[in-house]
Amino acid sequence: PKVTVHAEVDTDAPVPTVLLRASSKNHGGGERGLMTQQSTLTFDIVEKRMKSWVNRILVRMEICPFTKSNSKSGQGLGDVGVPVANIAYHYSSASTNQIFNLMADTWEAISKMIIAGPSGKNGISSI
Repeated sequence: PKVTVHAEVDTDAPVPTVLLRASSKNHGGGERGLMTQQSTLTFDIVEKRMKSWVNRILVRMEICPFTKSNSKSGQGLGDVGVPVANIAYHYSSASTNQIFNLMADTWEAISKMIIAGPSGKNGISSI
C-alpha cells in the first residue's frame, strides 16, 4: 500500500504541536484507513535534539574548534582569558504567532546566562 503523511501545526495547542495524518491506499486504489498522531515537543525532546546538533555540527565536524562536547565550551581559550564553561540550552514554547512571548523567553535565557556568568560550576559559556 502507498502511504501519504500530512503534517500540520496545531496553533491552538498550549505548546507547539505537530499533527501527523497518514492515509494509505491499497493496490486497488481504495483508501484503507486514516490515523492521526500528535507530537508534542517538550523541553527534554528539544534539549536532546539541540545537544545532538551540537555534537554533530560543532563537535564532530569541528565547526567550532572551542567546543569539544555538547556540555562544555571554551576549550583552548584559557590563554586569552575565556574559561571553559557549561553550554546553556533554553527552549521557548511560544508559537510562530507569539513573537512577544518568544522575545520574552529569549531575554529570560540571556538574563540567566548573564547572572550565571562564565565561572564556577553553574557558569555559562558565552560562545
